[in-house]
Amino acid sequence: MGPPATFVLLRHGETPLTPQKRFSGSGGSDPSLSDVGREQAERTAAALARRGTVQAVVASPLARTRETAGIVAARLGLEVSVEEGLRETDFGAWEGLTFAEVRERHPEDLNAWLSSPEAEPTR
Repeated sequence: MGPPATFVLLRHGETPLTPQKRFSGSGGSDPSLSDVGREQAERTAAALARRGTVQAVVASPLARTRETAGIVAARLGLEVSVEEGLRETDFGAWEGLTFAEVRERHPEDLNAWLSSPEAEPTR
């Protein structure tokens, strides 16, 4: 058995939909990072570079995650590996809506989704 490994899980930086708290999964517009999101990624890259222990960068295929990972990887001198299995949920009819808008338009589906891991967003 080799030495223990440390996994650092990093969420993507802010997108234009983030401040508005809108659902943004894999079935919508696939927004890129905002200027704030790019700055967040740069600061995170600097912090990870100071750690000096990152050996791999893996991202989902979505634009915001690839962009965040690309900024980090460039700072660390690494390549980004894209993993389809990390793809965000497709929020269907909820894409681009706020939680309040979903509660108003699809209350039964939202309650089911919040209550059961088998429930899916409205299609």
